[in-house]
Amino acid sequence: MKKSIKEIRVLIVDDNAINRQVLQFAMMKYKSKVETADNGVIAVELFMEKPFDLVFMDIMMPIMDGLAATKSIRKFEKEFLDTRSHIIAVSANFQDEDLEEYLSSGLDKVIKKPVDFKMLNNWLSELYEL
Repeated sequence: MKKSIKEIRVLIVDDNAINRQVLQFAMMKYKSKVETADNGVIAVELFMEKPFDLVFMDIMMPIMDGLAATKSIRKFEKEFLDTRSHIIAVSANFQDEDLEEYLSSGLDKVIKKPVDFKMLNNWLSELYEL
C-alpha cells in the first residue's frame, strides 16, 4: 500500500530562493510537510535530525553540492536507518552523459528545470497516494 502524500516529509534543497519557492508551491497542493535548505550541508544536517521521505536536490550549489549531499544522506541511511528516501535531482544544466554519474551517487531520478508539473504529478502518483 502506498503512503499518502499528505503524510510524507519533503525537503527542497536549492541555493536559489525562487526555485525553492516554486517547488514548495507545487507541493502545497498535496498538503505535504515541506522544509527547505539553501545548501547541501544544511540539507544533510536536517536529514540527520529527522529523515525525509522525499528530497528535491539541486546539483550545483555552493558549500556542498547536491551529489556530495546525496552521498552523505545515502551513507547515513545505510548506517542508521532501515528505509531509503526518494532523492530527485532538479537541475537546469545536465547532459545525458551526466545521468549515470547522478544515479550512481544515489539519486533516484533527474528532473530538468523548469519543472514540468504534469510530469512531476505523474511521477509522484507512482510513489504515493495523491
